[in-house]
Amino acid sequence: MNDTFSVPPGGQVLSHGPIGFGQIYGIWVDNFSGGWLGIEGQNLWVPPYTRGWKASILPGISSISIQSYDFANGTTIGAATGQAAKVTIWDTPKGDAEGIDFFDAQTVPLVVVRNIVDGVGAIVVPAPPVGRLRIYDISCTYQISPADIYETLLIMFLTTIVGTDLGVTSLSPATPYSYLRLTNPGSDLPLGAGFTALPTITDAMIPGGSITVRIVVRYAIR
Repeated sequence: MNDTFSVPPGGQVLSHGPIGFGQIYGIWVDNFSGGWLGIEGQNLWVPPYTRGWKASILPGISSISIQSYDFANGTTIGAATGQAAKVTIWDTPKGDAEGIDFFDAQTVPLVVVRNIVDGVGAIVVPAPPVGRLRIYDISCTYQISPADIYETLLIMFLTTIVGTDLGVTSLSPATPYSYLRLTNPGSDLPLGAGFTALPTITDAMIPGGSITVRIVVRYAIR
């Protein structure tokens, strides 16, 4: 037998007891929301935007509590993008599976282009008011003036609220183009975090010289 209920985006369901049977031995989750779901007391975590996740619960339990989190083992949240998660509990074990990622209208990749002048750091993508940023890839080119000077840049990519280093690249006349691809879940930023690029000039800038960095970021709001 089974029983299905919903968890609203960024919400919680506490102490849900099965209807029609006594003990819970298996759980299936289609998480249509942008928050992680934590199965309280079981150390089980369902990633955002994941279908077909399932786990066995042994020994069985008489009720289940589910909370929404920022990241697995992170802090609870009260709002998230997407739709309500569908949770099905079973009276027998149904195996274990990590599920599969899926996309919806809120995860269609967007592209932003920013120019940063003279090695000054800047926010490339600000934090969204709801949801989190997923950074897919970053490409960089630069222009130097005068054109015959040799200048090297190191560019660090950070989040705005915790300073997490997402990657680093370098540009020079020998390598004037750089491309970084970030993979899930490492590219999912914490809630409330924007995306910052911080160029550092490693050679001495000549008087009157200038550098313009063009950064193209492909991202989504989840």
